Amino acid sequence: MSWGARNAREGSSGFSFEIPTRRTDCRGNITTGGLIEEAAWTESADVDSDSRAETYYKAAACASLGGNLEQAMTLLKSAAEHGFVAVDQLQHDPELEPLHSHADWAKVVARVTDHHAKAKPPPMPLPVLESIDVSRSRRADRDSVIEILGLKVGQPVVRSRHLTKIREKQLRERFNLAYASIGVIAFFAEENVGKAFASVDLVDAEDAQRLNFLPAPTGNMYDPDGLLAQWQEYEDKVMKLVQDGRWNHEAPPSCRVAHCAFGFGHPDVAAYEPRFVAKAPGVRDALLRVLKEEANADRRASVPYVLGYAGTPEQVISWLVPFFRDPHAGVRNNVIRAVLAFQTHLEKPVVDLGTVFDVMAMPHVMDRNKGTYLLEAVLQKLKPEELAARRTEVLQKVGVLLVDMTESRQPINRDPAVSGLKLLSGEGFETSAEWRQWLSRRKL
Repeated sequence: MSWGARNAREGSSGFSFEIPTRRTDCRGNITTGGLIEEAAWTESADVDSDSRAETYYKAAACASLGGNLEQAMTLLKSAAEHGFVAVDQLQHDPELEPLHSHADWAKVVARVTDHHAKAKPPPMPLPVLESIDVSRSRRADRDSVIEILGLKVGQPVVRSRHLTKIREKQLRERFNLAYASIGVIAFFAEENVGKAFASVDLVDAEDAQRLNFLPAPTGNMYDPDGLLAQWQEYEDKVMKLVQDGRWNHEAPPSCRVAHCAFGFGHPDVAAYEPRFVAKAPGVRDALLRVLKEEANADRRASVPYVLGYAGTPEQVISWLVPFFRDPHAGVRNNVIRAVLAFQTHLEKPVVDLGTVFDVMAMPHVMDRNKGTYLLEAVLQKLKPEELAARRTEVLQKVGVLLVDMTESRQPINRDPAVSGLKLLSGEGFETSAEWRQWLSRRKL
């Protein structure tokens, strides 16, 4: 999971995370139809009664994507009969759009609406799309990109892995891009609660060097003391608490290290941290081997959090920096995020500015916003004379990028860029136009 800027410097924007694309886990090729047998899904649903409604729902989405609309409706009815409650998700799920004209659609919506009204607690409302940011490209214009996305500002957001992949491929092929990635960040506290912000990251073919990542690991490593599985279990429980409205967003994270995602203050997750404190130091080398060699990106993505319990802040930073260019965006997000948190809590800069510049040049929005927060953290730790000596270098390397980021509607992109520019300039501008004028007057 890609958490946002909680525990980092995010001002008053509230904590956030990237909305994951839902894994429908369809059998077969969803583009060719005939992909699922209802009996197989029914058997799967009957095995775990607690998730029966969700299992039928996922099966319906698979059938819909495969073009088997009658099967999809049969499965969706089963989901409704077994208590599916997420009526907003049902109505805004792009994978189910082909079913909206089906004669039984309104009946299913009514049944799920009834379940929703009786649910205690009710499911968390879907975030509503506030804006769409599109990164600069020589080839792709913003309006054409947004047309391909199919996302609508002002509408609730449900993401589909399959449809996202199709749209990313369409962007790459239409505009001859080396890279296209669609991300959506949702906020769950403070003034941006309930809002989602989409970002489309584009890399033109001639800029493909920005995609110079480490080779993809191919190993199948053991999980030292089961700590990575426990971390993933902890994250799943936190997300369930958030979705059920049982997580206290106002309480500061309760943990023994500089970075621990949401913390362990709730009784349902309090038992996890003592395990990490006790066991992580003894399996440090094994954790690093997982980060270097494990093919499963979800498992690699858990390592930075657990590794935070294995040494001093300076040690943790030194262990993680070599993995800033992991080939998977989610892993990079967690590695950079952990380093950011530990750097923020140190009195002097440990991360080299050149390393920060490299992070900020990477293609994904979650790379850049963490890198920009990291730039702010490093600049804050410099002595005044050191900051003055490095100012021109920083502006030469990332000044234009920082000004571009001030145009972003997404707070965790705009806010660290503005803060960084204020540290570098001593000015208090807020608008992109003011910052662009200021930078143009500098002789770099």
